[in-house]
Amino acid sequence: MISAYRLIRSVLLTVAAVIGVASILLIGAGALMRVSPLIVISGSMEPTIPTGSLLLSAERPASEVKVGDIVTVARPNGDGTVTHRVISVTPGPEEATTLALQGDANASADPEPIVTKSVGQHILTVPAFGYVAAFFQTVRGLIVAALLALALLALYFFEPKSGKPQHGRRRRPKNHRADTAGSADAPPTNS
Repeated sequence: MISAYRLIRSVLLTVAAVIGVASILLIGAGALMRVSPLIVISGSMEPTIPTGSLLLSAERPASEVKVGDIVTVARPNGDGTVTHRVISVTPGPEEATTLALQGDANASADPEPIVTKSVGQHILTVPAFGYVAAFFQTVRGLIVAALLALALLALYFFEPKSGKPQHGRRRRPKNHRADTAGSADAPPTNS
């Protein structure tokens, strides 16, 4: 029973350590390369990008965008962002570019073109992971994350004793003195 527990404990702690290191590396790389995670909340880009996906996009100048690219831009009315496919690109003054966008699942183009200097260029889509990311942004999700962290700490610090005797030499206490009286190597004593 103890060996099965130790195996499970070892696997869980190793997986948690790998996830932790990967998270730190991804956050660092994301900050350096200006990559942003986004949660997809509508089906306008299905089947290419399903609802509930986690989308990664990197900031790029709008002048580098080509027809067919998937980009994330701020909505003209300031109501969040939109991730759609570029259907036309028109260079403008002062590095601004006008983009016409359309969702893959939409029958027509977006009503207003976007004038911008930079976009979020689609890099990667992780289906369904947006639901997980959204959950961990809620109070309930934060409580679950805290409980998972506490459980992992408990696994790390509390290991059950095996009940088996320890093998090896026992150490003498520091204050222990060998009885040297009568020993051949003992110095003579005055009696």
